[in-house]
Amino acid sequence: MHRIYVHAENSNNISVRVKETDDTYQIYASYSRFKSRQIQNYVDRQLKANHTFRNARIDADMTFENNMLVHVKSKPGLLVIRMDKTKNDSDAYYRIKELGEGIKDKLTEGGNY
Repeated sequence: MHRIYVHAENSNNISVRVKETDDTYQIYASYSRFKSRQIQNYVDRQLKANHTFRNARIDADMTFENNMLVHVKSKPGLLVIRMDKTKNDSDAYYRIKELGEGIKDKLTEGGNY
């Protein structure tokens, strides 16, 4: 059984991991629930998702601009985005890869959201 940990409201603990294989690209981010709004807003802006992530609990396949298809699991303090590279073009892959780097920067450097 794979456990997913979500950090407490005021915790400074974060975990940001990227896992890539020939067929998949996955972003995993676990962070203080206090930072959820900022991360949700950032992901909404980057994916042009029109407030899809704000205050939402998601566990679904989702399609974004230019038919980018990803699986999203999101709740306060947790974000997992998994892309099947065989079902997306290279532009979508690079957008998700850039999104992962941006999330990492926002969480580890305390950047502007």
